[in-house]
Amino acid sequence: MACACRTPPHPLVLSRAPAAAIPSLAKDVGDVYPVLNGVNGPTASAEAFADAWSARHGGAWKARFRMRLHELTKISFSGPFVPGELRQATSAELPLARAWMDAFVRDVGIPSTGADMTQRIADGQVFFFVDGEEPRTMVSWSRQTRAGCAINTVYTPPQFRGRGYATTAVAKLSETLFAAGRRFCCLYTDLAKPAPNAIYAKIGFRPLRDDTEIEFVA
Repeated sequence: MACACRTPPHPLVLSRAPAAAIPSLAKDVGDVYPVLNGVNGPTASAEAFADAWSARHGGAWKARFRMRLHELTKISFSGPFVPGELRQATSAELPLARAWMDAFVRDVGIPSTGADMTQRIADGQVFFFVDGEEPRTMVSWSRQTRAGCAINTVYTPPQFRGRGYATTAVAKLSETLFAAGRRFCCLYTDLAKPAPNAIYAKIGFRPLRDDTEIEFVA
């Protein structure tokens, strides 16, 4: 009916769950982890789990992020794309990739992902969209399955925003992933920031569900 997993010290990750399954799941989790710092999952399930956990263990909870999961199976962007090209990041660009990753984390307001940019560049997961040989946007992919993968770390420095670089970069990376055999791409957006949601809708991303990251407060 439902399942949950955790990699300490990170929050619990919850699947979709019917309301009847939540109290039993909260009890089972509590038997393994008497103290829990939060839960992530589909909004209704995560909030119901947070209520059940707080009732059993005390304390309160608050939503840290409300996110929307989107899926792309076909690019519908009519363009025009901005001038430039998408290319894989090179090892020589590692300092820039790390700096832009740090800036992305600050902008989004999330804890550091701890991503090993050296390995991700070596694995061909990090791309720059360049205009006149100058990087304008960084975008990457991860969490590959047989059918698809996730697009993430879409970052454009403030001085280059509003010019269509991010839209073009995500569309071009999606094309590259489809050409490599992926049947779908997915990504998360922050519901508190409507602009990215509108941008990705132009490309053809369609919302699948809303997720919430919840923090437990002692």
